Amino acid sequence: MPRSTRTTLVAQATENLVKGSHHAPPMKRTKALLTATAALVDVWALAFAADELGHWPSQTEYAEARCISGRSAQRHWERFRQAFPAEDGPERIGKLVWAEMKGKGLESGHAVFSMPVDATGV
Repeated sequence: MPRSTRTTLVAQATENLVKGSHHAPPMKRTKALLTATAALVDVWALAFAADELGHWPSQTEYAEARCISGRSAQRHWERFRQAFPAEDGPERIGKLVWAEMKGKGLESGHAVFSMPVDATGV
């Protein structure tokens, strides 16, 4: 049986970063993979904060929930925009990841890395 070639969010984000966009110049593959991973960790943290708050957090609420500065939260949003330049912000993908995580339990943080692109429409 042929192996599936579904693209994951982390693979798509890495490719976006290697290509570059109006949000960021092209990156070398290793730096792109590290940045993509960090952006998806941020998405997972947003989903976790949303679960705690009972609604999707604003940037300020996210900063308060994560005990980080407002500037750090801005950097998290910007990193997401670099990884997914076609998105307005992390909310749409984050809500899909949140829904996926809710089904598997939040302790299953790997969902954000293994989630296929076709599930998010990226």
